[in-house]
Amino acid sequence: MHEILKKIYRAIIKRLPTKIVLNIENLRGYKRPLKKKRIEYFGEKIQWMKMYGGLEKYSNLVDKYVVREYVKNKVGEKYLTNIIKVYDSTSEIDFDKLPEKFVLKLNTGSGYNIICKDKEKLNREKTIKQLNKWLKEDYTKIKKEPQYKNINKKIICEEYMESKDGNLFDYKLFCFKGKVEFIEVDFDRFENHAMNFYNRNWKLLDLKKGKYPNYSGELKKPDNLSEMIEVAERLSDELQFARIDLYDVDGKIYFGEITLTPAGGLTPFTPIEKDREIAKLLDLPMKNQILYIGSVGEKSGRLDGVTIKSRCLLEYLKKCNINLKFIDVDGYKKRFVNIITKILVNYKKSDVIVICSSSPGASIIIRFLEKIKTKKKVIYFVCGGVLGQYIKENKYKHKWYRFIDKIYVESEEMKIQFEELGFSQVEKLNNFRNPKVNYVEVTENKGITKLVFFGRVIKEKGIEEAIKLVKELSNNNVNVSLDIYGQVDKQYLEVLMQLTGENKNIEYKGAINPNGKIEYEKLHKYDIFIFPTHYYGEGLPGALIDAYISGLAVAVSNWKYAFEYVNNGENGIIFEINNYEDMYEKVKDMIQSGKVQEYKKMSLKLANEYKIDNILIDFKKKLNKKT
Repeated sequence: MHEILKKIYRAIIKRLPTKIVLNIENLRGYKRPLKKKRIEYFGEKIQWMKMYGGLEKYSNLVDKYVVREYVKNKVGEKYLTNIIKVYDSTSEIDFDKLPEKFVLKLNTGSGYNIICKDKEKLNREKTIKQLNKWLKEDYTKIKKEPQYKNINKKIICEEYMESKDGNLFDYKLFCFKGKVEFIEVDFDRFENHAMNFYNRNWKLLDLKKGKYPNYSGELKKPDNLSEMIEVAERLSDELQFARIDLYDVDGKIYFGEITLTPAGGLTPFTPIEKDREIAKLLDLPMKNQILYIGSVGEKSGRLDGVTIKSRCLLEYLKKCNINLKFIDVDGYKKRFVNIITKILVNYKKSDVIVICSSSPGASIIIRFLEKIKTKKKVIYFVCGGVLGQYIKENKYKHKWYRFIDKIYVESEEMKIQFEELGFSQVEKLNNFRNPKVNYVEVTENKGITKLVFFGRVIKEKGIEEAIKLVKELSNNNVNVSLDIYGQVDKQYLEVLMQLTGENKNIEYKGAINPNGKIEYEKLHKYDIFIFPTHYYGEGLPGALIDAYISGLAVAVSNWKYAFEYVNNGENGIIFEINNYEDMYEKVKDMIQSGKVQEYKKMSLKLANEYKIDNILIDFKKKLNKKT
């Protein structure tokens, strides 16, 4: 009887509008309909996310087959289970070719698993029938979960796994804004289903979910708990909320799945006060639709100050739980028509427009918005330090920028320059990074001082002077080395190789594709970031921030804004721009003074001033204000 009623209920809700269904579901779970002004429970927020959270863009994360590429790129292939075969339909399954033990599951939905421990005892006809039934189900209609829309359904045959003691514990790590807050562990799922909840330090919590009791026995803290937490946090670091399911097989961690709407929001935590506490960790989606126009180099792979800043902002916006549309304007000259078309399509639906690009590229978009006399809120993150000068010299028209609601510049001097030009909506906001590491100690390299250059490898950044410096210091019995990281074009690479020559203490190490972790793991082992830039109009170089986060002393030329960002004599030294002799003497004195370790520690303290979460608090509030 229960199954018949379930079928009738599902048949009805498939045909009902999303809002009505989610109200019915909330009545089932929390005994009241959904109302925006009183949404206070975790399940209610999950229902709201289904409607307004933009979950449809995460189909690649909930597709259990496609997500493997995401996992591979984020944490490595070693965490993936072994796949035996993937099928598009049940007619393709040849049971005779399968091992004695295996698991069949669908790549979409929840609970679509058939565990076979003995192929001889498997009812093949019943298995095929069950799989075909699952293939016909549509979670976008049943549970109104948009993340499952447009997934190409497949049947995955995986290697059967269990620990030596015959158990297989499934750890479900609840992650909010990329941080594990608590962990669910299920016991005896197919007989006497129980579950326990633990905090990240493995303290048993007074918490239950739905009808399931707590487990009466004791579960030992996993030896690899810290690794599990790291894996889950890396997999969820761009998401407002996700439940990351992991398996522990004799100390080896395997990825299970990513769930964005656990239990469809139907099952409350108890006591209900705890459900409210958990709900506070999940911010509701912002009302406004944000159109972000930035230059992140998605296709070109370009790495420079503009693209990395734009990428950091994009990653931050994705975590803000907003209705976000993004357009990459990298290479706008070649893609002009395509980019303008995308902007026009998304412009009408958007309430707020955020721009983060180079001054030339941004000026085209801004001129267009000024021309059509937009009434939408526009926020502009300026990259570099020359825009104010361009406006002053009339290279860019003053009127193009007057309508912008907020202009963020990277320097106090730039802000003053804009104010002198009559702008009142300009605010200083440091360039930023979003590190996935948090160093509290600096490295110490005994017997040698390791210099590093990190950025675009071009003559104008002073790379040739840096090479000359290390050669001359070495010739004068100062034990130093220089490693160079960054993109370089083929023509200049030949010049670079000639300059480094056979010198074993100078090496070009290639480009680093930054992800908030790998670049700092590499830079942390050095002592001094050397930056003899020739660009007087540099803004706040992102590489300088990277040096601070990595805990490096700095040696930089005095471009226009250098003294705003470098505490001369405290976390490094500043030398005259385009003055090699001054650079040589000051760097030599810096090394021989024995203050490098002291400078490194000061840089580490300064790093907090450039971390994106510390910088963009007020900006986030502005996003959802009425326009």
